[in-house]
Amino acid sequence: MLLARCLATVLAVASLVLMVLPPQRKISLNASDIILLTPGFSADSLNSLKKLLPPRPIILSYKDAASHYPALATVAALPYLYPSTQRIHLLGFGLDRAELAGLDSVELIPHLSAPPEGFTTVHWPNKLQLGEPLNITGQFYQKKEQETKIYLQSGSSVLDSLVLSAAGTNRFTLRYQPKQVGRSVFSLLRKDAAGKQLAGLVPVQVEPRKLYQVLLLSSSPNFEFKFLKNFLAGQQHGVAWRISISKAIYQTEYLNLPKKPLERLTPNLLRSFDLVITDPDMLQSLNSAERNALFLAVQNGLGLLLIPESLPLKATPALFKNFKFISHPNPSGNTVPLQVSWQNQSKTYPATALPFAISVQANQQKLVWTNKSTLAASQPYNWGKVGVTLIPQTFSWQLAGNTAQYSAFWSHLLGQLIKPEIQDFSWHLLHPLSAVVHQPVSLQLSDYTFSTGAALPEAEVKRVGTNPFELPLLQDQVLSHRFTGQFWPLESGWHQVNKLNGLPSYFYIYPDSVWQTVRQNKLIQLNQEYAQKHSAPLLAGKIRRQEVPISPVWFFCLFLLAAGFLWVEEKL
Repeated sequence: MLLARCLATVLAVASLVLMVLPPQRKISLNASDIILLTPGFSADSLNSLKKLLPPRPIILSYKDAASHYPALATVAALPYLYPSTQRIHLLGFGLDRAELAGLDSVELIPHLSAPPEGFTTVHWPNKLQLGEPLNITGQFYQKKEQETKIYLQSGSSVLDSLVLSAAGTNRFTLRYQPKQVGRSVFSLLRKDAAGKQLAGLVPVQVEPRKLYQVLLLSSSPNFEFKFLKNFLAGQQHGVAWRISISKAIYQTEYLNLPKKPLERLTPNLLRSFDLVITDPDMLQSLNSAERNALFLAVQNGLGLLLIPESLPLKATPALFKNFKFISHPNPSGNTVPLQVSWQNQSKTYPATALPFAISVQANQQKLVWTNKSTLAASQPYNWGKVGVTLIPQTFSWQLAGNTAQYSAFWSHLLGQLIKPEIQDFSWHLLHPLSAVVHQPVSLQLSDYTFSTGAALPEAEVKRVGTNPFELPLLQDQVLSHRFTGQFWPLESGWHQVNKLNGLPSYFYIYPDSVWQTVRQNKLIQLNQEYAQKHSAPLLAGKIRRQEVPISPVWFFCLFLLAAGFLWVEEKL
């Protein structure tokens, strides 16, 4: 018994020593594969992946995704901390653009989380002219069938709302027409069984209405041009209408414009207009001098819209030679009834169109479409644009009382084709919904007055109502007139940026609490696209032997056993 007491005493003392100075043991580590945890990762996905990657892979936590794993501040440090890394298994919502740019030397294998419930996409114009409606469109995802109500609010006033009930992805459109010029911030809320919560903020700048000068040229009197003339004049635009009566004899009308001679199209005459709307027969009747004047005017920024009453054209005008038309497979007459839509419209509208569709080419943009075909499209022509619409009888909407549809259609076409406003410079906020407080925000300056060899432009940025600070600019290596600056906003709200001695441009910085599901969904898509473009053949993993301390828990258990034996033996 004495021997047993001696052994137990030695074991107890040795256990205490080993708890303080634990011995090392060698284990095998998978040095080629790293599991990177990002916010939103699933513990089940992590456990499954650990079983698929023997021996023990290295697990790191990005942006405090998991506190019990080693933290990684930036992906750019991986080649220095773990030089043997060949593959990164990414869990969670993923990495942002800046971090993905540092992964060129390794393969990214996504094990991303499912899209979160809530708003997945959302779109609205950040600038409007007074009188234009604010259309907020997007998608909302919910896992199960339930009633979810979404609201557009200004303060406590509900401006628009709708109920979504289907499981999966629901499309939505909310509308409101701002009543005054200025900067406004609307709120988008959701309400379901869990209660009502703020989902996002909708900042909008409403500018005074811009008035345009439009020239209508028709080969004969017709209802389409007559109704269009009245609509444009009712919107306070300047309108001149030249109607061909016979060869070289014209009838003219002027609304909101001083009279000017329209018998001949000259460069000076066309310079005073922002858009010309005409038909193919009128274009064909122009003499060579008028055609050249029109061609040069379009190159210098004039918009030109063609409304054919029938197809195919007898002769294709030179400016429209790149437009290709496809005949309807089963035409029942000179026109076909269709349901059409255009940008920022969630619903379709009935329309009567020519039995053709436009085959959109690489440098063309569709403007009006059905679910299968394009009925209006535009093409840039130097500084200007030319467009074609195959819906020649929109006046029937007015006759049927569908004035809102008529107004939305023509406001959309005019906005796409009108002569662009000449600017010395412009600012563009990159990735607007990612402009979040305490995160890097990128601003892009296009300075059309910059000349090679000149000093770089200077810029300032600030939150509205505070003191400005310098925004350093980096010149683009390809486009010398383009510059990019980045800053870290400290506060949310309206900000302004301006080139030194230039007019300011306004943009909005969001608090981190809004549009979270939209940003998470964008991250998922961004990482999936990156992984597809940068896929590489799997290489054999490298196994690294590493010494790690034996857990002191084992020695504590030995100490308890030895001490327990000594205590029991003494009692006996």
